[in-house]
Amino acid sequence: MAGPNFVAAYKSIQASLLGELESFARIDPARHAYLQKLMDYTCLGGKMIRGKIVAEVAQTMAPLSRNVPLADVASAAAACGWAVEFMQAQFLIEDDIMDNSITRRDNPCWYRLPGVGFSRGINDGLIVNSWMNRILQQNLSRHPEYVNILELFMDTQYYTTLGQFYDVTGTAIPTPESKPKKRFDLTQFTRENYRRIVQHKTTYYTIQLPLCLGLAATGTSSLVPLADIRELSRTMGEYFQSRDDFLDCFGDTKVIGKVGTDIQEGKCTWLASVFLENATTKEKSLFEKNYGFQDKKKVALIKKLYLDAKLQDQFKAYEDKAGIEVANHLEKLGCRPFAGEVKKVWELLYQRTK
Repeated sequence: MAGPNFVAAYKSIQASLLGELESFARIDPARHAYLQKLMDYTCLGGKMIRGKIVAEVAQTMAPLSRNVPLADVASAAAACGWAVEFMQAQFLIEDDIMDNSITRRDNPCWYRLPGVGFSRGINDGLIVNSWMNRILQQNLSRHPEYVNILELFMDTQYYTTLGQFYDVTGTAIPTPESKPKKRFDLTQFTRENYRRIVQHKTTYYTIQLPLCLGLAATGTSSLVPLADIRELSRTMGEYFQSRDDFLDCFGDTKVIGKVGTDIQEGKCTWLASVFLENATTKEKSLFEKNYGFQDKKKVALIKKLYLDAKLQDQFKAYEDKAGIEVANHLEKLGCRPFAGEVKKVWELLYQRTK
């Protein structure tokens, strides 16, 4: 299976990245050890869904390749997959700092370690991002799809940073000149704004990029129309993030590996946007007075509003609908091997508990 082989490739990729530091950047032993800790702490420990998608799609599509030797597919897919995982690691480092998060993957967030902090944590994230670029440069510079692969990463980074911008400005229209008059502009908590955040922040790099990289690594991108991948990715990505929002509020902290903070941070989430879509004037007033605070009583009141509005039932209905939509998309895909791999991805994401 591609999964174990993909995971095993980490050691050689790490050795290549860290091994060049002495000659490339005059690294000393103490800083070398720090960077190794940074890499292991932030790039490992997750589910590695994105990287494994790349590897699995590439393994399936390799026999259909015309311009990439079969012997080169596994190494190309591993490089692409780990580059995605490093990109994910950087996004999480910076996101945790922006959100003042506490835990990540059952451990303290990287910036919360005693010897790290905010300033160093930000730069550490930039180092991880540079490692992503270095992985591509070291392993794929002679690959026939190298330029295409680079463009996929560049486009996705741009989309995702815009998505983060939409996320951090999701509760009020931003202006650099002055602070918003109110903490929240409830008119911004709409399903449409939520979809815009999700599409840019999650869909591109969680679903579309790994699928496209699996094809690019094998030189089979022309076998699946990009429009079909985008349509599938949009549905799957929105569901993935919506499920994440749901678990942040109602999931078991011991299972999901982090403390939910969306309510405290005042995020524009699936739950908030759906609740406000049908809330009464009184409910909206209660929401506005209690949302976005660390106070446990206020958090509990918001959760009660969600429960009273039967958001759990509404999410189940949305989840069922998403399942039907994805099944319909898969039926329309002309490349059946690719469709089979996407179905496996969907089965990993659908009704996940963490």
